[in-house]
Amino acid sequence: MEPLSGIARIIREAAADASADKFSQAGMALVKARNQIREALQEQTAAAMKPIIQKLEKHQPLNPEEKELVRLWIVGDAASYTAKENDYGEWLKEFSRLGQDIGDGAAVPLSIPEMFGLYGSLEDAVRLAADLQFFLEEKERAARFDQAIQNLSASDAEMLAGILEEKLASPEM
Repeated sequence: MEPLSGIARIIREAAADASADKFSQAGMALVKARNQIREALQEQTAAAMKPIIQKLEKHQPLNPEEKELVRLWIVGDAASYTAKENDYGEWLKEFSRLGQDIGDGAAVPLSIPEMFGLYGSLEDAVRLAADLQFFLEEKERAARFDQAIQNLSASDAEMLAGILEEKLASPEM
């Protein structure tokens, strides 16, 4: 696929070089590719979305395939990320281990080098907390959508139709 050409090379170069600049460049290329994939997905499914929006506006029930397409448009990013993420368990273990280290360090007076060590543990814990939070927020977002799509009220259906219409009209599509 065109948007992904060169991404594997960029990732390999960043990993081999291990410099902040290379990882920054890789991050920008990855964001661009991710956005291009999202836009391509929406473009390829836009025609199928229009009748779904009309059904939602009329509060007509959606069949399972239509619900799945709406799911992809609304929480497909979250669902695909949480399905692919395989480090959650390791992150949680490391976060707990860091909590133990931090607790142990807080129990005794620390030398200056030990204080820097504690600082490093706190910095690592901050970053892990953000990764854990993001993963869980995305997982919960997808779960809330899955629950909500099963019993849409008229106002929920109207709101969902509006969100989908905005996505269809987006200049990024």
